[in-house]
Amino acid sequence: MMLARNVLYIVLLLLTGAAMMYVIEAGSGLQIAPDDEVSSAEFISIILTALGVILAALALFLGGLAVIGWTTFEERLKHNSDEFLKKRFSPEDEQYILLINDLKEDVRREMQIRSPQVNDLENQSPFDPDAV
Repeated sequence: MMLARNVLYIVLLLLTGAAMMYVIEAGSGLQIAPDDEVSSAEFISIILTALGVILAALALFLGGLAVIGWTTFEERLKHNSDEFLKKRFSPEDEQYILLINDLKEDVRREMQIRSPQVNDLENQSPFDPDAV
């Protein structure tokens, strides 16, 4: 069924194209037959000029698509990263809470290791004041 529908669609497009070509040819008065008044150099010049115009239009079109695509990509990336960061670093996230607790414990341990030891000079002496 799908194949028959596709074939009918293609035939319809071909007939529409042929009808448009006939209307354009009849309405414009142009001839499809080659013209002997145009030299080969002029013909090549016309073709290359048309090709240049087509390529310039294509380049502008692709440039516009690139700008629009980059803007869309940038907005989507910003939105997704904001959502991820909000979800990942929220107080409801268990892994985030565990990470914060581990970091607090590591900082406490480092502070205990690096804190200077209080040297109490009175307690280091072997002198006993009660013995006197």
